[in-house]
This record gives sequence, structure tokens and C-alpha cells, in this order.
Amino acid sequence: RPQAAQMGRNRGPAVGGGSVWTAAPDGTPPESRLAVALPEDEFTYIERPWSHFVTRWAAMDVELERFFGPEGSFSMIDLGSCCGFFSLQAAVGYPHCTGVSVEGSVGIGNGTTGVDGTEDEIIQTKAIQTHLRWIKKLCLPNNMIAPEVWDYQRVTALAALGRPVADVMLSLSVIHHIDNISAEQYRAEGLTKVEGSLRLMAKLLELAPRHFIELPDRPWIDHIYDAYGSARAFLN
Repeated sequence: RPQAAQMGRNRGPAVGGGSVWTAAPDGTPPESRLAVALPEDEFTYIERPWSHFVTRWAAMDVELERFFGPEGSFSMIDLGSCCGFFSLQAAVGYPHCTGVSVEGSVGIGNGTTGVDGTEDEIIQTKAIQTHLRWIKKLCLPNNMIAPEVWDYQRVTALAALGRPVADVMLSLSVIHHIDNISAEQYRAEGLTKVEGSLRLMAKLLELAPRHFIELPDRPWIDHIYDAYGSARAFLN
């Protein structure tokens, strides 16, 4: 069974408050885990506090180091990478990591260009342009951007390969957006909203043996909370 670490839940557009690293070893400050100092004003969005970025990376970095060691070689997909904060941290902190940052622009952080737009239009979004600029600035050959929309059909096709496509997958505050644009595809297969979301999640878990997952709080994916009560229960 894939190993899944559930991150703190994102409270959607109305974001406020700080974020606490609850499993910090020996009281280590989360900032100490940053591999590269990035400017807050270029990587935050919808007024999400900077601590949400720093603490999430710190928690994941500890686990990545435990899985692979500081010099480990592994592949990683950052699904819904937005401006690339986590992808850049991984690329700098783990030079032998090959990271693919999938950004489709179908949510809040980078707009909705990908809903009807072309790949070229997705590339021109502010988030991808920021990410590309920093890849170039930091001279990172191990971080690539895939400007494409993942929906239920795309995930199903990847799962049909019958093997993982990466060693690690980050799905931070993105699965509800994929779920939202897949509603018609669920109906086409005769699935209810809950059945579709469950099948989408199961297929995503097939794509890597290790996952870092952050699901949103209500009002996002209300149907999942109604059916399962909590994000953890849904993932389990």
C-alpha cells in the first residue's frame, strides 16, 4: 500500500492564521529546513501565510531525508505546483532528485486558464513564468515543468500503465480542483460524486509508492466530508 502523509488542511479562499510544524524534531525551527531562500511575495497566493509554505516543506523534507537520505536519488511529481515553491526546494535540497512540476491552471492559485486554454497559454501564466525564472536563476537541470491539465481521464490513463510513474508525489491543495473539473467524466461513467472522487483518489495513489497529500476543509469537497466525516477517513 502506498505510504501517504496527510498535510494540514487548506481552508480554501478565506485563508488566515499560521501553521504549526507539529512533528518538529527537537524543536527545530521549520526555517532551518529550507534549501533555498525564496521571496515571499513571489510565491504566496490568495493571501496564504508564508508559514503555510515553510512548515509544509519542513515536514516533507524530514520525511524525504528519511526515505532517501540527503544524497538520495529519486523522482518526484509536484501535482499543482503553482509557482514552484516545493519543487524548487526539492531540486536544490536534493540535487539527485528529478522533479516534474505539473501545473494546469485550473484552481485558485494560478487562475483557470487551463480549463479552456492551450498549453502555450498555460505556460504564460504568472505562476509558471515565476517558476521558470527561478529554475533559470538557480541553474536547476533537475526540475522540469509540465504545463498540462490532470483530470480523471488523465489520471486513469496514467494508472493504466500498471506501475508507478514517480517515487514520490506531492498533491498539496490540488485534488479538489481535479475533482471539480472531472464531474462530467464521472457522470459519463455512471459514477456518483462520491464514487468518482474515491476512484480518482485511488488511481492517484497508484502513481507513486509515497505521497504527501493536503486536502481542503469545507466548503470544498463537501460530498466527501458528508460521506466520510474527515479527510483522514477518506484517505484511509
